[in-house]
Amino acid sequence: MAAACNLTFCVVGRDARQLAAARTLQNSGYTVLGAEGAGQADYILLPMPMDAEAADLARILRAARPGTLALGGRISEPVRKAAQAAGVELVDYFLRPELACLNAVPTAEGCLALLMAGGGPAAAGIGWAGDHCRPRAGTAGRSALRGAACRTADRVGTASAAL
Repeated sequence: MAAACNLTFCVVGRDARQLAAARTLQNSGYTVLGAEGAGQADYILLPMPMDAEAADLARILRAARPGTLALGGRISEPVRKAAQAAGVELVDYFLRPELACLNAVPTAEGCLALLMAGGGPAAAGIGWAGDHCRPRAGTAGRSALRGAACRTADRVGTASAAL
């Protein structure tokens, strides 16, 4: 375990990502609290997507000290308003190009896998595209997609350098 740090994180949510973040922070020597500890935290890590009700997140943000930094992804307008009213700085990490670009490849590959497995566009969440999205090139299609995503990441900036 690393040397103790004087910073406190409030980790909200119980999905695997939040639990992994809490463990990593704790193993790095930070104090980690659950949602009930928002008033004592220097930082609040909100779930992505916001799987809790906006009212619950608003309650948590109201309990935070003004000036606390809250980090979340795909933040809804009611949560934004609650943070602003509480004086909590709110950062939507899903809007960062690094995350968007790095997340695009596995999302697209998952979509292609569903389409190639015969689930159809609706199973892949592509109700509007119809058969035009059905890949016919198999692995070559995935390779082309990966290349396009990499070119997009190059235009935005080197994603890995920012992480």
